Amino acid sequence: MREAAASSEAGLDRSSVVQVGHGAPAMRVRPCTENDIPKVMRFIDQHWRAGHILSRDETVLRWQFDPGRADARSFPGLTIVLAVLNGEIGGMLGLIPFDLNLNGAIRRAGWLSQWICVPALRSYNAGLALLWHIHKLKYDALLGIGVTPAGARVTAALRFESIPGIPRWVGVFDATATQQLLQTVAPFARSRELAHALGPYVVGRREPSLDQEAIQVTPWTDALREPWDRFWTRSLAPHLVGPVRDSAYLLWRYVHHPRFRYEMRVAQALGSGDILGLSVFRVETVQGHRVRAMRIVEFLARPPAHLALAAALVTAAREQDVAFADFYCTHPDAGAALEALGFRRHLDDTTLPLPGRLQPPELAASPLSGVAWLTRDLRHQLGDLAARTDLYITRADSDQDRPN
Repeated sequence: MREAAASSEAGLDRSSVVQVGHGAPAMRVRPCTENDIPKVMRFIDQHWRAGHILSRDETVLRWQFDPGRADARSFPGLTIVLAVLNGEIGGMLGLIPFDLNLNGAIRRAGWLSQWICVPALRSYNAGLALLWHIHKLKYDALLGIGVTPAGARVTAALRFESIPGIPRWVGVFDATATQQLLQTVAPFARSRELAHALGPYVVGRREPSLDQEAIQVTPWTDALREPWDRFWTRSLAPHLVGPVRDSAYLLWRYVHHPRFRYEMRVAQALGSGDILGLSVFRVETVQGHRVRAMRIVEFLARPPAHLALAAALVTAAREQDVAFADFYCTHPDAGAALEALGFRRHLDDTTLPLPGRLQPPELAASPLSGVAWLTRDLRHQLGDLAARTDLYITRADSDQDRPN
């Protein structure tokens, strides 16, 4: 999620038309229509980032903001709200609807994405007007990941909670290749210092103590949909807060992604075939380099399967010749199994400048963080969301696991 150049005033105009003075042109806030889609893509290219995936790939844009995942009456085109002045788009805010799991109960929620306003609309409070339009749809929770400092200031004034510094676990499998990559994104760093900083993250070849006869890890197949849903409902959902990760979600988010090839691994008990866990990852080649990286985006397992699932990820990383692997997740247990095999929590971009985006490789301006707005009853029920140890959010949520 990004909010650029929006005003920080707290007042919201509840109508769909905003005017700043007598005789001034009115700004209209309305849903995106089919006819707006080419204009939205040009707007992203001109006012966010030239060549961004959403500015040049309509298939990905339609997948991310699919109106079929929302109330069709609210979104005649994509799940995007536009601020329009003199017939020209001057702001946008996208919504990615999802079901929010609250320890087994389900509430209606949405991820905020691509919150962009041009400076000319500051006097109209365009950023707040866009957010208010989404708010009026009566979602129980609105969340965002990848929030800029400007966006955080606006959302804080509107009683959004902060989810600071989503933890990132890193495992290095080829220290030489990883160091060469880091040298290109941080040329100011000294080679000896980088080599020293990489040392603790190198994954050794020690084998974990596993009961190989009890658990098998295999690729996902469509036949696992019902068993997975039972496992999710009975064993995972009651202990987690976060997006519902049933088979319908997994198919939409990973299996049917229009551009990425995600690999899904399932841990099962031999004999009974009971599902015990799941991991999802993809491997990408860094733009302009021969370096390959594994991006782990899901790790959901119950003991004793967590170590077997983590070991399968390490094996896949070596087989696919990746230089390093990473995993962003708010849940401490999700990273614990990876740590047992040599991964380490990445804490300092100044000491180890490991890029978050790889197309092209670039360092993040700040740690990956998020915000969350909850209805009053959910705030009372959940308390401090960021402090909860059962919160499970990964980088693949919202819009963060994308080419650029």
